[in-house]
Amino acid sequence: MKKLLVATAVIVSAVGMAGVSYGTASAHSYDGYASQDQAYAEHWQGGGYYEHDVVATGTVVETLANDDRFTTLVAAVKAANLVDALNAPGEKTVFAPTNSAFEKLPAGTVESLLANPEALSSVLLNHVVAGNIDADTANYVGEADTLSGNKLNIGYGDDGYLYVNDSRIVVQDVWTSNGVIHVIDAVLVP
Repeated sequence: MKKLLVATAVIVSAVGMAGVSYGTASAHSYDGYASQDQAYAEHWQGGGYYEHDVVATGTVVETLANDDRFTTLVAAVKAANLVDALNAPGEKTVFAPTNSAFEKLPAGTVESLLANPEALSSVLLNHVVAGNIDADTANYVGEADTLSGNKLNIGYGDDGYLYVNDSRIVVQDVWTSNGVIHVIDAVLVP
């Protein structure tokens, strides 16, 4: 699979991604994201490669649940009763905010959403698109309709990084048994 070079790199070191099994794809990282299999991992500080073309063996939810960076997202998916929908067969693209992305929301937002499953479901479905949109295709798509009915803008910014709306995609193309995950650095609030 192709490696996507997005900037010049300065320092290389290997780090691990907990709980994800990888196939023969190559993976690169940005800001501490890298594959568990160090044979495929390179960590670039100060710019460089995205993690790209990672293959996980579980479903979307299983893959997220096996990674400590997504405990808030997984708890929210459970509270909104979306586990079965996200585990269901069929291609889907999930823009997955990390725990630190949820921490950027105003104080009390996460708790308020967890107390309101309907609003929570709307926010979470704003991160899901029917069909697989990989990083190579994303820039050409330009926009995509979410399962909540909103449109997301997808493309490269002036800095050379891939964005969905104003959220930077920090890990691209984590392939699961039923879709593809792109890790993002902000929650996509409708």
